[in-house]
Amino acid sequence: MNYSEAYKGNYLEAADLMGKGEVAVTIEKVDEPNTIKCEDGRVIDKVVLHFRGAKKPWIVNKTNARTIMYMTGKARFADWVGETITLHLVPGFRPDIQSIGPTIRVKAQGRRRSGGMAGMVGAAGNGGAA
Repeated sequence: MNYSEAYKGNYLEAADLMGKGEVAVTIEKVDEPNTIKCEDGRVIDKVVLHFRGAKKPWIVNKTNARTIMYMTGKARFADWVGETITLHLVPGFRPDIQSIGPTIRVKAQGRRRSGGMAGMVGAAGNGGAA
């Protein structure tokens, strides 16, 4: 038995990806922030992604959401459905354990759409300022 088997959570975490290298996943469904609750009843204030064929959805932090937005050229979460991203582990600060440990990151890949950053800034809600 391993950690992921012994401590089954409802959401994807770093331990679930340990030893798997880079994992390509296709976004099948998106839950917008503040629309679902976790098992203890708290509202999840981040976007939650569901992947095709995966058992667990993933609660996406701001850093990873920003990477997906820049890679896809899509600021609306719902528009990410059908996009394929690559997840991998990197060492980083883990607020949940107040320590350094593996954390899930979206691998930045050169799939940016034309239009550059100027189009993204306005779409992301910064009043169209470039």
